[in-house]
Amino acid sequence: MDNQPKESRLEEFISNPKKAMWKLALPMTFGMAVQAIYMLADTAFVGRMIGGTALAALGYVFPFLFIIMGITFGVGSGATTVIAQFIGAKDKKNADNAAEHTILIGLIIGIIIVFIGFYYGDKLLGMQGADSATIHTAMDYFYILVGGSIFMVLPFFFRSILAGVGEMVFPMIILGAGTILNLILDPILIYYYNIAGAAIATVISQALVTLIFIYFFLFRQR
Repeated sequence: MDNQPKESRLEEFISNPKKAMWKLALPMTFGMAVQAIYMLADTAFVGRMIGGTALAALGYVFPFLFIIMGITFGVGSGATTVIAQFIGAKDKKNADNAAEHTILIGLIIGIIIVFIGFYYGDKLLGMQGADSATIHTAMDYFYILVGGSIFMVLPFFFRSILAGVGEMVFPMIILGAGTILNLILDPILIYYYNIAGAAIATVISQALVTLIFIYFFLFRQR
């Protein structure tokens, strides 16, 4: 993680607390809005193209997505603060170390989500009162999202790292592009794969966003 090209921007960021607050708050708000748009798009297209049971199935899955969002944004906010403190202190070594551990935590969270989702997903949905038909439909959507959960978690951790070094615009552009791709893919894939198509569209969009961030960190930051 190279902080040299951003030094003047970071000094401005640190010297103006009010501006710093907005610069931290807006990307986080946008990040939460992006995930909400994914869910709203799935709801709109599934409700229009499939119908009631599938729509009810999404309603049982979404609470778990909100839990994942809460954990992701909570950890990501902490990472942003820690990295920003190290950058402000001109401590590049510890800033890099914090960024690496942020990604590691993201991978661990993704693995935990996969484990819980695949082994306990149907039971968790049943605890909410879903009947067997709704659970069966919901799992077609849920298993795919859970399988791609790393792609759900990592983009927001990458965004948190970049926010910590003062880079706000690039992550918002990439996350926004992912939502646009999801809006394009949703109706196409739902038509062919039913409710599973909505999940596939989400995973493809988030995977592409993740790959762009990885490319940025591996090559652009050198």
